[in-house]
Amino acid sequence: MRAQTGLTLMEALLVLAVTGLLAALALPAYEGHLLRSRRMEARLELMEVAAEQERHRARNGGYTADAWPLLAPTVSGRRRLTRNEHYEIEVQACPGQNLSQCFIAIARGQGKQAADECAELSLDSKGVRGAGGGETGHCW
Repeated sequence: MRAQTGLTLMEALLVLAVTGLLAALALPAYEGHLLRSRRMEARLELMEVAAEQERHRARNGGYTADAWPLLAPTVSGRRRLTRNEHYEIEVQACPGQNLSQCFIAIARGQGKQAADECAELSLDSKGVRGAGGGETGHCW
């Protein structure tokens, strides 16, 4: 008598069920990892904007509302996208202060990142970090 080869229908369904279960467990963790890595990109770019603002202030005596302050000429209100375009960054005066003395750079999530609990991150000229919607320590 010849031995049977291949899978029975029941074995195939069992493999599909286990695969579906593993995918259902792994997908949320993967999406969470993506959100955190995109947040990291925004934090790095905010620090880059802050460093550029400091260089602009050293050369020109004040900050500017330009998120690309080292590009000539400066353009008030110009925004920038992070490298992978998951956040848009703008620069404005700190609340109740003059832009020549204090700036705040704000990164706002775009696309899927807009639904993240840390969809808005900020960094000001004093080094104060902020997060809209989430706990600052968690988001930063």
